[in-house]
Order: sequence, then structure tokens, then C-alpha cells
Amino acid sequence: MWSRSELKSNAKLVLKRTYWLAFAVCLVTGLLAGVSSSYSTLNSLRLNFDIVFPTSILITVGLFSFLYALFISSPLSVGLNNFFLTSREYDASFGKLFSVFSGSSYINVVKILFLQGLYIVLWTCLLFVPGIIKSYEYIFIPYILAENPELSKKRVFEISKAMTNGDKFNIFVLQLSFLGWELLGMLCCFVGIYFVVPYVNATFAELYVAKRTQALMNGDATESELCGFHSEEM
Repeated sequence: MWSRSELKSNAKLVLKRTYWLAFAVCLVTGLLAGVSSSYSTLNSLRLNFDIVFPTSILITVGLFSFLYALFISSPLSVGLNNFFLTSREYDASFGKLFSVFSGSSYINVVKILFLQGLYIVLWTCLLFVPGIIKSYEYIFIPYILAENPELSKKRVFEISKAMTNGDKFNIFVLQLSFLGWELLGMLCCFVGIYFVVPYVNATFAELYVAKRTQALMNGDATESELCGFHSEEM
């Protein structure tokens, strides 16, 4: 059984060694992921300032934003998790962030992340609460893919479901426990939030490892499926 204090203590120990590199990885991830919000930006300008954009531009930007999120932003989350999980035991390089793009399993990762997002949207459209529940049920999917990007869609969803079974509310509370830090980080024109993000990511990496150990002990996954993280020298 895990506790919030233990996860955060372990995360702080890792960040003592890796903080500034972790900060750079999170900053680049945020900047690259922000490109996909271009359609939202245009729509906000249209609504707030009554700026008229041609329909063709809105469609083009909207399509670009969708494809960018699908093929770039979402896979980056897997690379980000790869970095934080590897950093727990080894000196991970900045290049870990882009590890998913160089592997033969890239399309498998894109497909599974797309289905994850689609299922959450569909459940949310059905009823708001089931959508929230599913978002927590699927929360470990990018972590599982970071560990084994070749795993089948069926097994990725099954393992994430098993890992979160009976623990969704505790994970929600863990997220909520960072609210004070995040509000503090927003005080400096939202720039300060980037100093908090490594702490959040490192803590959730610790949570995944705790739930991973439990899943292996319970037989919900095998060591061939969750094959671990290794240094670049190996």
C-alpha cells in the first residue's frame, strides 16, 4: 500500500539529483504540446474580440491541431514518463523525451493513446461522472507504454484498469494535494508552474512504480509485459 507522503519523499530524493534536467524536459514538453492549442487560441480571439477568420483557415488550423496532438503531443507524454521512470535509478538523458519517436512501435503508441482519448470523450458524452472515472482508470496507460510500447491495446487497458481498481479516489486526492503548489506556481504569470511540474511528474512516477509492483505480485501483469527501465549504456 502506498502513501502520499512516501511517494513525495521518494520523488524529492530523485529530484535532488535530476531537478534541472527534469525541469528542462518538462519545459520543452509544455512548449511543444502548446502548439496543438492553436485552434483554441484562434477560437478564443474570435469569441472575445469578435475577430472574423475565414472558415477555411479555422478548418485548416483545427485539422493541424488535431494531427499535431495525435502524432506529437500525445506520444511526448510517453517520452516524458520514460524520462522520469528511468531517472529513478539511472542518469537518463534529455533524449528520453523523444524515445517513442525512434522506435518501431510508434504507431502502436499513437493508436492506443488515440483510443484512450476517444473512450474518455465518449464516456463523458454519455455521462460526465463515468468520463471522470474512466480518465482515472486509464491514467497509467502512458506509463505502461513508456515501459513497453509494443504491448497490445487490450493488455495496456487491462493492466491500467487492474492497477487503478479500488484506488481511483486515492489517485484523485494525490492530484488534489498539489493544488497549493500549482496555485503558488501560477503567481508569477504562470511561469512558476513549470518549477512545480517536475515534482508532480516525479511523484506520479513513484505512484506508477508502486502500483506496478502490486500488479506483478497480484498476477495482473507479467515481467515480460512490464519489462522495466534501463540505462542507455545497457
